[in-house]
Amino acid sequence: MTIKYRDLRKAATTSPPLDALAGGRLAKAHRVRAAHGQLDNLLGNDRNVVARVGLHGNAAFQIVSLNPVNATQRYPLRATYRAVAYAPAFAVLPGHFLRFSALVQPSGMTNKSDGAGGYMADGAYGEIAVQVVWDGPGTETVLYKIVLPNSAETYAGEDTGSGASWGNLQRVEIPLLFPGTVTTSKSSLRTWSETTTAEISIAYRGGVRCVDAVVQQVPYAYGRSINVDTTYSAALTTDGAGALVLSYPVAYPVDERSATDPTYVSELAADIAHRHQTAIGPVLAHWTSWTESSAVTAIVPPSTTTTSTTFVNMLSTSVTAWASTVPGWSLSSAPQQFKSCNALRETRGENGVVPVRVWVYGSRSVATNATVRFQTEAYSAIDVTITTSTPGWWSATGHLRCGANPQDSSVLQVLGKTGTAASTLSISAVLVEYVDL
Repeated sequence: MTIKYRDLRKAATTSPPLDALAGGRLAKAHRVRAAHGQLDNLLGNDRNVVARVGLHGNAAFQIVSLNPVNATQRYPLRATYRAVAYAPAFAVLPGHFLRFSALVQPSGMTNKSDGAGGYMADGAYGEIAVQVVWDGPGTETVLYKIVLPNSAETYAGEDTGSGASWGNLQRVEIPLLFPGTVTTSKSSLRTWSETTTAEISIAYRGGVRCVDAVVQQVPYAYGRSINVDTTYSAALTTDGAGALVLSYPVAYPVDERSATDPTYVSELAADIAHRHQTAIGPVLAHWTSWTESSAVTAIVPPSTTTTSTTFVNMLSTSVTAWASTVPGWSLSSAPQQFKSCNALRETRGENGVVPVRVWVYGSRSVATNATVRFQTEAYSAIDVTITTSTPGWWSATGHLRCGANPQDSSVLQVLGKTGTAASTLSISAVLVEYVDL
């Protein structure tokens, strides 16, 4: 019966034999919704982080608590933005947009020229800006800003009272970052619900004292149009605002009612399950070279560099090879594909594998290519080749070893080398993104 139905459908019949196909039984909407709802867990359970920056282990903030009047610049200029983190154009999960949140201490002082070669106070001020380049039905660059609370201490310094570090800690957020053309209109929303990418940069302005700042994907709404859209990653029974559609589009459990009225019922249900298992996944690791020990005059993150012609760990260049005892990132919580790991993976102990795209923001100084290696085991690595002296994003795809379960050990390290001793490899950000291969 299945073969006959496929043959009839390919022939574009306008009157498929519904009684023969469905046995005369009507499709029950509540059962269809329940089945499709099981495929819709993505929108309700995802908050994955895609970019992060902050204090992160530094002993002190970049913004000091000293007299701003000085012969040299002690504080950032009030009007200058200083880039601190980047993320490439990663795939935004269907039905998701972004949220920015941060834990901050009250902001410190800023400087301005005193007109005599020195610097003077320009008032306490702090602001974090997040720029997102959205690419979907069009390309939009949107700048989101949040002004932070200021310190009331002398020289806008840190409060040194007992427990002040915890007591003065404040959380700030921009609840939703989204393209400007996304409105409450479902017809507009549906065009941004699939195949959207976002490229992110985070910048500080003024005396920002940030403990931790993250940009994360958050579920918003999934827009769709019945009998028009043919690719779904969310339940087929929502209308983009989370409500059930008024009527299920077909009374019989078949894929089309006529050549001009498709329902794609079983095909779409299978497609949702397939895409949730294979194509949709999180950002697994993100790092930026920004550090609170950077000079207040720096407007971009200070790159990590090497001139070595053999591989060294780019986060600790004294380490000359991958080692399980060296700190790194774990990929073990990544979703693993059946087609990559298969049913026999339990015979391989704690070994699994995950498909990824690895990104590095970097450059090399002379016309000999440099290599950045993402490695999770002696036998598991992906190499990215950097070919120009202009800083930018470079990427490659492949599979990396991970644990079979989230608690299994897995250490991702980033190594680098130049093509010649006369060259310098510089990197300032990396990102590892789950992809379907």
